Amino acid sequence: MDSLQNFYLACRSSEKLVQLARIITHEVSEHQSSQFIVYFATCACVDYFYQVSVAGILGGLHSSLEHLDPS
Repeated sequence: MDSLQNFYLACRSSEKLVQLARIITHEVSEHQSSQFIVYFATCACVDYFYQVSVAGILGGLHSSLEHLDPS
């Protein structure tokens, strides 16, 4: 049976990208996790991390806001 688990990590702003990548890498390698939900405080954070993931650093994040019409 699948279950949802919540985790958080308090870190400096400058460490967020590295820590997110570290957590995802750990979960994939140790627990064969394949799906993640990551919440961000602002739309600007979503945009930033999405752009970084497109560059290949995180392997592809998907924003729940992508489907919204910006107008």
